[in-house]
Amino acid sequence: MLEQLAREDIWKEFLDYKLSHDLLDRQETEALESFVETGAYLPLAGKIIDESYVFSIPERRELSKMGTTRKRVVYCFTPDDNMILKLLAYLLYRYDDCLAPNCYAFRREIGVRRAFTDLARNPAIGSLWCYKTDIRNYFNSIDTSILSSILHRVLGQDPPLLRLILSLIEDDRALWQGEILREPRGVMAGTPTSPFLANLYLAELDFHFASKGVIYARYSDDIIIFDSQDRLDQHQLTIKNFLGRYRLEINSSKEQLIAPGQAWSFLGFQYKDGEIDIAPATVRKLMGRIRRSARSLRRWMLRKEAEPERALAAFNRKYNAKFYSREGRDLCWSRWFFPLLTTDTSLRRIDAYMQQYQRYLVTGRHNKASYARVPYAMMKANGYRPLVAAYYKGRLNQSDS
Repeated sequence: MLEQLAREDIWKEFLDYKLSHDLLDRQETEALESFVETGAYLPLAGKIIDESYVFSIPERRELSKMGTTRKRVVYCFTPDDNMILKLLAYLLYRYDDCLAPNCYAFRREIGVRRAFTDLARNPAIGSLWCYKTDIRNYFNSIDTSILSSILHRVLGQDPPLLRLILSLIEDDRALWQGEILREPRGVMAGTPTSPFLANLYLAELDFHFASKGVIYARYSDDIIIFDSQDRLDQHQLTIKNFLGRYRLEINSSKEQLIAPGQAWSFLGFQYKDGEIDIAPATVRKLMGRIRRSARSLRRWMLRKEAEPERALAAFNRKYNAKFYSREGRDLCWSRWFFPLLTTDTSLRRIDAYMQQYQRYLVTGRHNKASYARVPYAMMKANGYRPLVAAYYKGRLNQSDS
């Protein structure tokens, strides 16, 4: 496989794939096009092929997690190393058949919406008990000695590729605040090859449930399973024993046992009585972000003595990009949620909250007087686009086509 890193046609195929699937923003597109057109990959690929290349020490970064004070640790290689690893991750699709059909994360033509719809459209789903769990710090907690054994089995027929992957996961160094530290990094969340390796690590668990015909889905560190109450108890024990053998921990605060007919949520969506909506936790996190944005912009408006219209326009630009923008690898809400939703309940809540905090942004108050001060027409004039209207417009366009 490593020889393909030096082939121009493979790089162009990779670029075309990224562009055709809207996976790059403008800056990323320019960087990848330049990398391919100038042949910047050739000296790196040559050294990788003759096994003389040494990857940079990745930088450790801590990212804030929305709605919590906890930090998420990710790792970042240099831009050139990252380009090479992105193509390598693309080529590792060759090994996709080593993954079970109930593993949905980071796979081509399979993803969040497929994971949720496969569950929601199962005719038995409403009559079964549900168990949900989450693996604590999954990517960075993967035991590399266990993973090494798995990789020898899966990649053993391509020794150079095997040695390259092992060199990445067995080096425990990271750059942190200008210093080199040593720590268990697992498969290094944030790096291009980590999703494939994380999928592979729990493939045995996925295949166990697939072989038994159990309604089960895993998306990275999120696991959900449906069955009768008695069998579900056995499945929980199987999962916990397996994760224990693989030196992983369950996040007990996120464990849930849900009775038949009750609402269950998975990957940002909620299912109840045949209706699909946005999950309550997702709505709460978004509302927290809306509230913080409005407060921050109000402070800016007062400090700069800016016109309220400027602050409203800035607020709406921010959320129009989140809800409707088509550029970049992060899918906007309209593309992510709208195709699956069968109710507008959560969209109406979000719209009401957006209007409430636009009024707060201008007046600093949550009262009836703010309605007169900031009428709906003023919001619309400054770029506000309600989600409910966009949702039904999208459905109408879909039915017309």
